[in-house]
Amino acid sequence: SDVCSSDLAIASDAAQVASGSIDLTPLPESTPRTTDELLVLLDDATAGRGGRTRRLAAALALCDLADPRAARPVVAAALKMSRGEAVRVLAGAVKFGDAAQPALIAGLASSKTYLRHGCALALALARSDEAIQAVIALLHSEPTELWHEIARAIGQIGTPALVWLVRDVGDPRPGSDERIAWAMAHVAANGGAPAV
Repeated sequence: SDVCSSDLAIASDAAQVASGSIDLTPLPESTPRTTDELLVLLDDATAGRGGRTRRLAAALALCDLADPRAARPVVAAALKMSRGEAVRVLAGAVKFGDAAQPALIAGLASSKTYLRHGCALALALARSDEAIQAVIALLHSEPTELWHEIARAIGQIGTPALVWLVRDVGDPRPGSDERIAWAMAHVAANGGAPAV
């Protein structure tokens, strides 16, 4: 069976476990499956681990349904989750397509680096002009060494990112040209060498 299924929840911080192991907790058979029922559960972070498990399961199930109405609430919930939970939900939010982009772009302003990183990766997969520009803006403004990972995410976008990167060459912000060069190197390494 697929361990990443929405029918399983991972509790990465509930108890001490060996590094690299995953505690799989099966969801109850009565887990609601409609968007409206799952949205109710999405707000349920009460009652400790059980509430968090239900919220994670609801978020992942909503990602699988890909109902555009749930995109913003799912991303908003992910921004309140632990690192392990948020990473899974933000990766699943890609299934919402364009509907998730405004919430993911807003997530780029999070004070938590892992949330900025997760939102940038999800937006890189979207490859829309708005998503590309938002990720490149984060490349320039990221105050931590995370900018290296943002440059790598831009490399995954590929040649569509080059238009926006070239536009920013000569940007007066300190270090911008170095960051642009790193992003272009990642684009080249991902098959975009002729275009670079």
